[in-house]
Amino acid sequence: MPLFGIEKMINLTHIEKQKLERELGMSSGYVLCFSNRTFEEFFREVVGIEIYESRFDYGSGSKANRMRAFWNKATDDQLRLLFNGLLEGWEIYSEESISQSARELLVST
Repeated sequence: MPLFGIEKMINLTHIEKQKLERELGMSSGYVLCFSNRTFEEFFREVVGIEIYESRFDYGSGSKANRMRAFWNKATDDQLRLLFNGLLEGWEIYSEESISQSARELLVST
């Protein structure tokens, strides 16, 4: 059973990536309020990958750049795990409640 009740290939478009970047606050190099430790633990436990491996070392190596590298290399299943984990853990990793636009983006992507 798919995580979102849908079966489709996830091909993130440029527009979807830009919207995700805005919702995740990535313009500063950060992703939500993740620390290096919580970012690493989230990816290991939720997605099943080591986000600090060299294959995700893009640009400056910031959390935002690692997220961008992940989007480009991830399988559909890994992207679904990421989006589901972000939905479930938003209140933990953000100082603000999830916006309706962020929820809709994570569910529909």
